[in-house]
Amino acid sequence: MNKIAVGFLIFLLSFYSIAFPRFSSSINTTFTYNNNLFCLSPNELTEYRFRVNPARYPYSSADDIDFTFVSRINVHFSQFTTMRVGITGHQFLVNQEKSYGVINCQLEQQIGVFGNFLIYGIWLPNYLIRYYREFQKSNYYPCRFGERVIGLGFQRKFGVINVKPGYAFEVYHYVKPFEYYNTKVHRFSGSLDYQIRKNFTVEAGYSFRLAQAQSSLPDISYIEHKLTADISSTPRVFKRFTLNTGYQFCNRKYTTGNPDDRYHYRRVDHTQVVSLQGAYRFNNFDLISGVELEWRDVNSPYEQEIEEVKEYRADRISVGIRIPLKDDSRTAKTPKVKRGIKND
Repeated sequence: MNKIAVGFLIFLLSFYSIAFPRFSSSINTTFTYNNNLFCLSPNELTEYRFRVNPARYPYSSADDIDFTFVSRINVHFSQFTTMRVGITGHQFLVNQEKSYGVINCQLEQQIGVFGNFLIYGIWLPNYLIRYYREFQKSNYYPCRFGERVIGLGFQRKFGVINVKPGYAFEVYHYVKPFEYYNTKVHRFSGSLDYQIRKNFTVEAGYSFRLAQAQSSLPDISYIEHKLTADISSTPRVFKRFTLNTGYQFCNRKYTTGNPDDRYHYRRVDHTQVVSLQGAYRFNNFDLISGVELEWRDVNSPYEQEIEEVKEYRADRISVGIRIPLKDDSRTAKTPKVKRGIKND
């Protein structure tokens, strides 16, 4: 076979992989009960229940049910190239102004035995944190922001150990009158998957975030260290059942050197999350349920003086189903993309 024929054959294969890609998709629906939707501190919850300062707490309820709908489409251009597009919608039953959506897109390329490269983007158009007072003013306004993320990831397997370093650049854009909270963040991360047995995997991760805020007063610039640990297991007796447990510890230190910024000067937040999730696979869908406990402790020299007390506890209980519309086991596995949206 001459060079022209070989080139023509490669062209046909390339054209076929692009013009006639393979698809796989899935739909997730979940109902989650959150007992502290706005992350109110114990004192704030008491004020809310007794209708103290209603302009500060114009909420229909402190707890709510979140109906989450997730749609994912995977486009397999070849055995080594996959594009994934996902849309996630959160619709709250009572506090509907808290509802929001997220769009994400990622492209994964496998390069032989060297590993998998990943580039991804995330767009959160509009998210309500809660109602805050404008800095040094008395009126309360809904504090909303949008988030844009672009990131790079890599995955390489060494026997039973999977190494996944990554980098992401995040931009937070707040709506008026909270533009002074606009922030740019550099995030460096790395994780290890260790498959001890076929039915038992341990994952540990670390991420470092360096945030630079637009304003010097107030200044929400910070450095953050986050540790994660996850365990996944499928019992040999119940092969359709999967159990996942997770733990996260986050240390965020605000870096402003201005003592007039009593909200953030020498403030350190410790946030912890403990989760437990189980899934059972039926013939055409997966049944999923889980529990997640989250709490935050704050250390600050002005802890008793600052207007917003940032300590809180929130518990979430969820149940849902996952429906794979089409599955292709030959597709390479994409590294997990973990992210959070709280930035206050």
